[in-house]
Amino acid sequence: SIIPSVLCGIAMAKGIGDPMPIVGLVVGVLATISLIIMFTLIKKFTFDFVVPIMSLQKSRCITAWREFMRLLSGRKGAFALYVLFCLVIAIAFGAIVMTAVLVTCCCAGIVLVIPYIGVVLMLPLLVFKRAYSLHFLSQFGSDYDVFADRVELVEGVDS
Repeated sequence: SIIPSVLCGIAMAKGIGDPMPIVGLVVGVLATISLIIMFTLIKKFTFDFVVPIMSLQKSRCITAWREFMRLLSGRKGAFALYVLFCLVIAIAFGAIVMTAVLVTCCCAGIVLVIPYIGVVLMLPLLVFKRAYSLHFLSQFGSDYDVFADRVELVEGVDS
């Protein structure tokens, strides 16, 4: 989708009066944006839901994706709100960090760039971000509750 956009841009630069390069450029840009959104959602759903399902059910990725698609098909609105709220959370976290950097005259930014110290200082935000998806998943039943106490009985061992 990028190649047609570049070709249309070259055609427009040469002064060809045909409006089709503009239409092609718009279509190429929209297709590229659509692909970026699609791959971003696939990555988000994989990390936030498929990986926990794989861990809980001791299954492979394709099996976990099938299970997740079963969940998603019945609750599209809930997952759409989840994605939108994650966007709001990301904006809020960014605003918090930028406010801290600006208030401290960029000293906080310098400290946050140091690998270990930056991660330790950002840890509450990172843990909240990870735990939010796990708590969201746990609302769909005890099979999806990562925080539930699971006791696996081993054969031949008295309890």
